[in-house]
Amino acid sequence: MKGVVLLFIVLVLSAGLSAQVLTCRQIQEPTDGTANSPYMGVAVQVRGIVTAIKPGSGFYLGDALSATDDGRWSGLFVFNSALSNTVLMGDMIRVSGTVIEYNSVTQLQSVTANYVESPGNPVPVSNVTTAALPYNNSMSEAWEGVMVRFNNVKIKTSFNLFGQFQIADADVAGVADSKTDDYFYRHPSSEIVIGDVWHQIQGIVDYTTTDGYKVNPRNAADLIKVDDIFASKISIQGVKAALDETISVEVKTTKLLSAWNVTRYSMTLQLDASLVRFMGVDYSGTLTTSNPTVTVLGNAITITYNPTPATVMVAPEGENTLIKLLLEPRAYGVVPIVISSFTYNDNAITNFQNGSLSVIIDEFKAYMDVYTKDTSGRISEQNIFDPSQGQKIWIEYGTKGGFLARTVIRIYDAQGRLVSTPLNQNFTGLTTVQQIDDFEWNGRDGAMNLLPPGLYYCHMEVANRKTGAIARTVQPIVIKSRLK
Repeated sequence: MKGVVLLFIVLVLSAGLSAQVLTCRQIQEPTDGTANSPYMGVAVQVRGIVTAIKPGSGFYLGDALSATDDGRWSGLFVFNSALSNTVLMGDMIRVSGTVIEYNSVTQLQSVTANYVESPGNPVPVSNVTTAALPYNNSMSEAWEGVMVRFNNVKIKTSFNLFGQFQIADADVAGVADSKTDDYFYRHPSSEIVIGDVWHQIQGIVDYTTTDGYKVNPRNAADLIKVDDIFASKISIQGVKAALDETISVEVKTTKLLSAWNVTRYSMTLQLDASLVRFMGVDYSGTLTTSNPTVTVLGNAITITYNPTPATVMVAPEGENTLIKLLLEPRAYGVVPIVISSFTYNDNAITNFQNGSLSVIIDEFKAYMDVYTKDTSGRISEQNIFDPSQGQKIWIEYGTKGGFLARTVIRIYDAQGRLVSTPLNQNFTGLTTVQQIDDFEWNGRDGAMNLLPPGLYYCHMEVANRKTGAIARTVQPIVIKSRLK
């Protein structure tokens, strides 16, 4: 009887923990006088904002911080290679997994589920001093996994063989050094000069037993040498969207001081027009106070803002919305939004953080699209091709991830006769988010004979091999003939 009661208590406690959504701080901060997480070995749910991503490995989460929160214990690493390729910076995400200690670093592993609650959130950053984060002191453990920022620091050492250099507070003598590392990004070594004072260096804190606590800049924009217009950073948020629905994507800028006398800007973006429709811009509630000039040429979008009369643009510290792009995704997947050039007045800005538009299949359904490509690989929406001239048509198919799916694609003629089964297999990749693949069809039947011109129907059937549920969809295909 005691065993039954004990089992009941364990089940109740486990159910309570799995239902509770924790913060990074609740997982990281010790409560028993040791350095261990109070949830070590426990399956938990945690909510946080994605602060950094290491593709193929995992990502870092940070708690949303209040103005009075210094940020200690507010970061956590999530080890999952599949999710590292799908989450976006600024995603507010809820993820389930087990808390472990790996190489003396607390992290979440064995991830079983994830859910993006909202995209495009400001990345939480904690302002620190090197005195508060010495690389060789156990007191720095409170910053493990946290996104931190140093202001006004002096370079103390040049790069060592491992891509690391040391810094210290420039305005206080005799303080301990902090150490940077190149886990995400390595800055040009020629720019790291002993004695130089840098305006700002920021990054994610990690730990190794050999090197201590290190700050890892994510990209070039995380290291700012001089606080002037050239240190400005232009970023585009990562956004998740629904297929064929217009969504607003914000282009952001860091602070603009009145002394910089910025009155105009121009930027050029690269966006695959075959995957996303550019619907225009929205300047309401932004630093852009009147309609800019927009030019679209292929995949290049140029936005020029030059108001009359000229007005000095001023923005506070932090991220400020410069303009909003109106985009409509035309296909599932992740489409990069790339900044190829940007100028304030005539000053070229080179600190960019590119964004992306993600359209995820989030329900059990059969998705299929057919299209052709030109000689340069650009996608055309046409579903018409001539296999007698060696032309082929692309068939893209997909469904929600997280289960083993059997997919069958069959081609029928206009009379309903089966002429080809070009695909009958399991998805080759099993992910927790979605499964999408594609292949070429050459317009031939099962015996490799060219099919005659006419209307055909491409049927897709996807089956959940665990539940037996089936979803279907169909797309028309036209085989054309040459005019004689």
